[in-house]
Amino acid sequence: MRLPAATATGNQTAPNPAPRLKSDLRGEIPTSDGRRIHLVLDLGNIVIHTQNSGKIDYTVHLEADSSQKDAKELLKSFSVSAHETPEGVYLRGQTLRGSSGRLWVTVTVNVPKSYSLELSTGGGNID
Repeated sequence: MRLPAATATGNQTAPNPAPRLKSDLRGEIPTSDGRRIHLVLDLGNIVIHTQNSGKIDYTVHLEADSSQKDAKELLKSFSVSAHETPEGVYLRGQTLRGSSGRLWVTVTVNVPKSYSLELSTGGGNID
């Protein structure tokens, strides 16, 4: 007589992941309708929302695994620069050269409804 193979029950639990250190960077730039945002990230996800406003505001959400040796320094190694250009706004997010470790980045940007988008990321999603 052959018995059926055992199946796993829902009682098994995955190991708890290490808690993450978090940091948020925020900014706002006045602008006008009908212009363009040029957003460039070394890594991370980009989330775009539209608004009825004459400004661009952004939040950069950073997370690092707290079990990493230099997790706090890794959070500090990500820099953001933003400025007005003749075409609209240029926003750049990048890590310092030589920094290492696992960093999760999500940049959420609110732009005027009639704004054009030029977006790029070195690794992540664009929504």
